[in-house]
Amino acid sequence: MTQQPGGPGEDLRVLQIRVYYDRDSGDIVHVHKLMAAATESLDDQRIDEEMSFFEESLRKRHPAEAGAAIDCLVVDEAALQEAVDPRVRLRVDVAAQKLVPDDREGKVTEEAEVLDAKVEAILRLIATIQDEDVWRTLRESWRRPGWTTPAERILVTGQLDSLRDSLEQVRQQRGRLVHGCRAVGAQR
Repeated sequence: MTQQPGGPGEDLRVLQIRVYYDRDSGDIVHVHKLMAAATESLDDQRIDEEMSFFEESLRKRHPAEAGAAIDCLVVDEAALQEAVDPRVRLRVDVAAQKLVPDDREGKVTEEAEVLDAKVEAILRLIATIQDEDVWRTLRESWRRPGWTTPAERILVTGQLDSLRDSLEQVRQQRGRLVHGCRAVGAQR
């Protein structure tokens, strides 16, 4: 919408829901709800205008030359709420023009392989950090007499502290990721 709906606490209503999907696979790329204040009335022309603004930005994010043939399906809010279950992935059945559960064989395996590849990349990065030869060289260098000036020592100390803090953040992120995956898995 070009204007913000009313103030805090004002009731909103859904005017239209459009599901944008890949025309070839039926994979959903975006679900867009057009909403307005309960007191605001929009005619069909205004709704089409608002949706065309959104669709233009969507075309820029998913250009056709990148291989994405994006299409749109207008869905009823009640039907969407009935179809949406946090444990069910949806796609568009292109031939039937309706939302269906995504039960295609191989899709989960394909997505799992992508995630596995990301984990492997992270583990390779961690392995480079754990390279004992690099750490041994560092330790030997600052044990030499006259190694550095006090100012350089402060800089190196700051870099080591920063590295330690960054690794602690990575450890915490991994913990949150594991906790979230376990929570989702417990719901299935």
